[in-house]
Amino acid sequence: CELADLTAEWFDAAGPGQWNDPDLLEVGNGHMTTSEYRCQFAIWALMKAPLLISTDVTNMSAATLEILSNTDVIAINQDALGVAGRLVEERPPDAAHLQVWAGPLSAGRVAVVLWNRGETMQEILGRFVNMQLEGSARVYDCLAHEDLGIASGQLVRNVSAHDVAVFVLTPTTGEHEDVGRRGDGGRQQGVAGGSRAWTAAHDAAWAARWRGHGVAYPQSRLAWEAEKQAGSKIYRRRANRR
Repeated sequence: CELADLTAEWFDAAGPGQWNDPDLLEVGNGHMTTSEYRCQFAIWALMKAPLLISTDVTNMSAATLEILSNTDVIAINQDALGVAGRLVEERPPDAAHLQVWAGPLSAGRVAVVLWNRGETMQEILGRFVNMQLEGSARVYDCLAHEDLGIASGQLVRNVSAHDVAVFVLTPTTGEHEDVGRRGDGGRQQGVAGGSRAWTAAHDAAWAARWRGHGVAYPQSRLAWEAEKQAGSKIYRRRANRR
């Protein structure tokens, strides 16, 4: 969690030849729950971080293999547009733990991770305006590997504690309505409904819209930095009494 918060500050610095690297994946190493492994893999993929496996691949559990071999999530990481995802919204009632991360993909699509860092299941709402979208979009669930239909203006899901929901949105209205692809492991799905082809110039303009867009210093980081500072003060007071 802390590494994601620290990397958030540098989302605009990432790109081809200079990807942010928040360290190895811990997936399968036995220090976290399966849902927490899923969180790390999804956020690392969205941030376009190198997906460096550190577990013993000859002795993986079925759950670990499922996470590490999810082609839909890997496709987000390897998308040709090459723009890092970032934190775009911190949600009430707990802005430090309920987060919406998102980033642009090629052909005008958006990858979205709803991240519940809290201790209980919570509803997380992500607004399209914070994802640089307007109107409606087709929703593809990257964990269930299924099309969920059309959402308008926002995406809402109940997310379990210490877990994520991962989606790819393909706009169906507004300036994107004539183009798009589904987020299913990177397979070309053609245009979404129209006569115009999405070009490299469209991709460049789409990527540019995301520059500077996002939360560089999350509430979650402020929370754990405050906790560490408080702990450090207590340690110093105890040391001074000795």
